[in-house]
Amino acid sequence: ETLYYALSLNEWNAVRSTESPQDFGGLGGEETDDLWTDAARFEYQIAMNHSDDKSSSSAAYHPYVVCSLREGLSGAERERDVVSLFNSTPGVEAGDDYQAARYGLMHNTDRMSCLVMRAYNDTIWRVFEGNPESASYMTVNPVHPSMKMVAQTVNVVRARFAGNDPGDAVSISSGLDAQATSSAGGRIKVHTLGLRALLCPGVADFGGEDVTGGVIEGQVWDFVAGGGGRNVQELSFYSHRVDGGGVHTDRMEWWASSTEAVVASTDEEDGTNFCLDSVLRDTWTFSLSGDLTLSVFSDQSEVEADAMLAEAGRTRDEYETCVWYLLAALAVDPQICSIEPESRVKVLCADGTSDLSRCPLESSTGGPGASGLIALMTTLATTAVVSLVVMI
Repeated sequence: ETLYYALSLNEWNAVRSTESPQDFGGLGGEETDDLWTDAARFEYQIAMNHSDDKSSSSAAYHPYVVCSLREGLSGAERERDVVSLFNSTPGVEAGDDYQAARYGLMHNTDRMSCLVMRAYNDTIWRVFEGNPESASYMTVNPVHPSMKMVAQTVNVVRARFAGNDPGDAVSISSGLDAQATSSAGGRIKVHTLGLRALLCPGVADFGGEDVTGGVIEGQVWDFVAGGGGRNVQELSFYSHRVDGGGVHTDRMEWWASSTEAVVASTDEEDGTNFCLDSVLRDTWTFSLSGDLTLSVFSDQSEVEADAMLAEAGRTRDEYETCVWYLLAALAVDPQICSIEPESRVKVLCADGTSDLSRCPLESSTGGPGASGLIALMTTLATTAVVSLVVMI
């Protein structure tokens, strides 16, 4: 069974610092080990359950971390050796696996070298069956959500929501600049919290052919919003574990509850969903920004988002739950292999709105109004940042 050839949680923690210790923490040693194994088993089953779907976004193409401990080889030699094993395995069709040629090794020491691969259906089992000697030096772990999130991702987002990360407002500019129109007033620069995420191997070059940015953007959005959030629930080990009543951690229950809250909020009469429609679809943009990265970002400033919530009769808690759902969805998406926080600087009008062509005129004293700016800076520095950017 391929589960026997996987890294344990402690071994994985030595390879990469992620959210795995937090998502799987709080239980006894044996329970934690069993839960870690059950999560891997679930991911393998998901890949096989979707084997009839050979589209580029199919869950049948699952990401894996493959590590080689073969002695006497360099990292590059170990990588070539692993790729050769997959390419020469009987029963593994061309295109069943996608190597990380454009990524390089994710971990490389004298003892062990690890790379990310995306493999179809039961390819991993076929490789071990066809090359039994590889079990002595090769490990394979299906990549699940906690392994994709860089350590402290959750704490960073929580801190911004709680207003504990000062310095959101970084500068104020009064008067006109060379690019401004004659009606422009003062401006303010703010830090907005973001995420840097990475596409898995084979997403941007599926079947040896380049996939356009528009197609990738649509695939990610379709997964996030599909079925009113049920796409995410179906592929989430946490949701299945919590709903099934099996042993799970508090963090897993928290992730599952965020997803369930969004799914349950779909209006039974008209099918609308505030999070998916009014927040993510209407005010966020999914845009390919690089060879392997996709940016998912809010088009609203904090002031504009608060105005939207007030007009819709919604609360800040609902907005934050929607953001947590978005993070969970991106982490579950089999097209995405890594996520980490990132901060960007955004230029706003002095009143906190984002349309720089319509900034309010400056006051007769030559500035946009000291009291208004101070109030805005206080708001930006003490409330949750809602311009969450996801770079994939």
